[in-house]
Amino acid sequence: MIKEDFFERIVKLRFFIWPNLQIFIGSIPQILYFLEFVRDEKFCIFYLNQNYNMSLLKAFCKDYLIKNFMKSFYTTTYLPLYTRNDLDFLYEEKPKKNEIGLLLGVAMILYPGSRVDVLRNSIDPLVEVKTPHYKFDIPLYVDCRYLTDKQIRNFFLPSFDKALENLSLIKEDTRYIWGGNHSEGIPRLLEDFPPKVELNQEEKKDWILQGLDCSGLFFQVCEGASPRNCSIMHQIGEEIVGAGLHELRPLDLILTPDHVVVVESTSSVIESTKRFNGVRRSPLTKEFLELEIFKKHRIIRPFFKNIPVPCYFFS
Repeated sequence: MIKEDFFERIVKLRFFIWPNLQIFIGSIPQILYFLEFVRDEKFCIFYLNQNYNMSLLKAFCKDYLIKNFMKSFYTTTYLPLYTRNDLDFLYEEKPKKNEIGLLLGVAMILYPGSRVDVLRNSIDPLVEVKTPHYKFDIPLYVDCRYLTDKQIRNFFLPSFDKALENLSLIKEDTRYIWGGNHSEGIPRLLEDFPPKVELNQEEKKDWILQGLDCSGLFFQVCEGASPRNCSIMHQIGEEIVGAGLHELRPLDLILTPDHVVVVESTSSVIESTKRFNGVRRSPLTKEFLELEIFKKHRIIRPFFKNIPVPCYFFS
């Protein structure tokens, strides 16, 4: 894994020039000189002349390294994907929430076998990563103690019948938690990061990420083989334009940019939402679809088949 920030480390090594390698930074073509790759440490050292745009250069080099030199690992168990590396913030006292009660610092829970591409070390035991399971350009971190270089599974979208069974098993009293997509949570977190203050029962559930958020509910139905955020969940299926109430069928998604509801039957839907503090089943009616939060909804019909099919979202 990368041992230092390659943007900050300039080492005087003998270098070779790729004469025909040019990149355009802004409107100025620049020759990019790559120094030798120090392969055992897996970082790239580079030098180039002074006329460049550093932000564009960093973006170019980061993308180049991720595609060509980053080391892929796989999670061995359920593992939080953090949005910050400050363990004192995450686990110093009680779980941190924002002003509307949403948990801070966690993007999602990675399922066993999820691929992560390690970019660099961070604050031990965290490493900074990119992952196809959460395709957003923000800093992300995982606990490196639960990574392996052996691929332990492939992700398959379950069959239609299995997905419907998974949906039926979600309990209506499952609590809501931002970033939650494994309803049981990760009890091991109480051992990995022992609380330094006494927590009540609800705070312990927050600590172990027990519960589901709206897209996390469908993620669990799909056994981890689906996009994890409402903004990209349309990729899981085809849009049924102009679908009326009578045309909806089980496992259809009622999707907005900020929320998703799953059709459970021709007469009911299921969702996890902060306004209900968890999972609730409701009648599927015209009045339901006319609620303010669904005024800009789309109907997405996921690509479920009668057999499991390989998931290509993470390739």
